[in-house]
Amino acid sequence: MKRSQSRLFDQIRIQEHATEILSSIPPSKRKYVLILICVLKRFAKGFGVGFGGKFLFALLGLAIKTRLKPHPFFTGLKQIVFTRQTLGYGAFTGGFLAIFEGLMRLLPNHSQTSPRSSDNLAEMAESKSTPSNLLLGRVGRVWLSGLLASSAFLFLPKEARGTISIFFLVRAIEVAAKYGAEDGYLPTIEHGDTLLMALASAQVIWAWLYYRESVDSSYLRFLDHQGGRKMVIQEACAMNLKGGPEAILATPKTLTKLNKHRAKLGYSPVEANDPRFHCVNLHPESTSCTLSFIYFLKDAFRRALPVYIPIFVVPQILFKPKTLVTRPFSSIYHVLMGIARSSTFLSMYCGMCWLTSCFITDKVGLRTHLTVAASGFMGGSMVAIEKKNRRIELALYVLSQALPSFYMTLRSMKLAPTFKNSEIVLFALSVCVLVNSFLLRPHLMRSSYVSLFRFLFGKSGRDLASPIMEDESNEEK
Repeated sequence: MKRSQSRLFDQIRIQEHATEILSSIPPSKRKYVLILICVLKRFAKGFGVGFGGKFLFALLGLAIKTRLKPHPFFTGLKQIVFTRQTLGYGAFTGGFLAIFEGLMRLLPNHSQTSPRSSDNLAEMAESKSTPSNLLLGRVGRVWLSGLLASSAFLFLPKEARGTISIFFLVRAIEVAAKYGAEDGYLPTIEHGDTLLMALASAQVIWAWLYYRESVDSSYLRFLDHQGGRKMVIQEACAMNLKGGPEAILATPKTLTKLNKHRAKLGYSPVEANDPRFHCVNLHPESTSCTLSFIYFLKDAFRRALPVYIPIFVVPQILFKPKTLVTRPFSSIYHVLMGIARSSTFLSMYCGMCWLTSCFITDKVGLRTHLTVAASGFMGGSMVAIEKKNRRIELALYVLSQALPSFYMTLRSMKLAPTFKNSEIVLFALSVCVLVNSFLLRPHLMRSSYVSLFRFLFGKSGRDLASPIMEDESNEEK
């Protein structure tokens, strides 16, 4: 009790001291001093978020790599604390928030007579009544601030810029689509999340077999593992679908490796001119495509469980520990159901891709590389198994893998030019769309993103004219 009272008195004394210092500053300069203090506080918060987040991820990777052995762990710990990469993430987040807020406060405002005339970034964005502000308009002020603040993107390591720009791009596409639908420029498509997942999967699965260099290496390893087929089987299937028996005969090494693999498993050799080469190669354990699909689902479900157990268990422990105590059976039930549903989706995703390729080649009689794209489309449609709030997130994740792959495919065909520093432009445009939506149309963003932006642009002291979101100030009342 005494400690809390002493802390309260200390805070009051600090505020009184700060007020005395500010009152001694001439009124013409006081506004800029307050803005500078606000910008510095925003930079400090952003730096802490960026640095801390990157440090925690690096720490987790180090713990897995060293298996928490004392000497290598602490040696690696010293190396990741003050690396250029870790500091770059902090400077990027802090720099963006500081530059954006500083510009939003310096640009003309409808009632900018004192530093406390606007306590809210959303109010500053919406101000549009004075002639001095008509040059930009409410949207223009947000975009100008966002574009200039995006220069902080240069603090990031070059190898991380592409991934981060694509991450923001796909979420900006989602918000822009909602903008267009709300304003009547775009139609509202029922089950659009499932359609988006199917289209993105068509590109990813095609690239997985035919243009592996265009797919992120970690995602490529994930597909190889969840696909459940050896690399030699994948290569033989891809070659047969694209070029038929001639393509297999043109590369005898592939056929030799395939038959050696089959011999190890106890199966007879397969001929390149076999009319059912695709099915015989893909599932030698059964001549029935449907029966092999059922066998595959059993093994695929086991492979999917390690993916989703931590995804559902860790958030429950970290963010909802009270419900484990107050409602243990209900919490455990929801976690188990989530794991089962998502594991079923992933196993059906992979199984449907292989089953579709069998159906098109064996029943329809088509042999084309587009069969792989059609298989990916059917596999992606299995996202309908998931809950609605997870469908769009999964679709956006696969889209973030599909867009770079699609662009690299077009570039390899000389159908798209090469742009230098395109990731900086993509990030700037994407983050402007997101910030504009957050300040002017927050209902178009998902609640999790709104909460994140509120945390980053969140409240600090009203005396320093820091931004306080409308909803937060209402909650205080």
